[in-house]
Amino acid sequence: MMKLLPTLLFVALAAPASASQVLTRCESERDTAVAYLRCLDKQIQILNREVDLWGNNMIFALEERSKQSGRSDALRLFKKSQRTFTQYVEHNCRWQFLVLLPDTTSSAIKYKTCTIEMSEARVVELKRVSGK
Repeated sequence: MMKLLPTLLFVALAAPASASQVLTRCESERDTAVAYLRCLDKQIQILNREVDLWGNNMIFALEERSKQSGRSDALRLFKKSQRTFTQYVEHNCRWQFLVLLPDTTSSAIKYKTCTIEMSEARVVELKRVSGK
């Protein structure tokens, strides 16, 4: 647990405060579509790491609780929720991408901003549930 604390602190300080701030950060790259999309990709990678970090933190806490109580239902369901969240993001953002086709640039931007917004919401939820 003590090893996770510095990592959590680093991610909390390095990560953007909200999805709107992430998108604003990339607005300066808006002069070319390629630069803007790369910026969004970078922000998605950062948020994915944060989702993974908070998810792993929750798994660690639930494993400890499972050892104490002898019940692993919560741990099993949390792991399933992490997997299904990833699928849900993919499907929810993919249909929004498809609606805007054949404009591939607008479609890609919509897909990436959708992913950023949903990932940020997941991080907020995981922080809330973990009491941080």
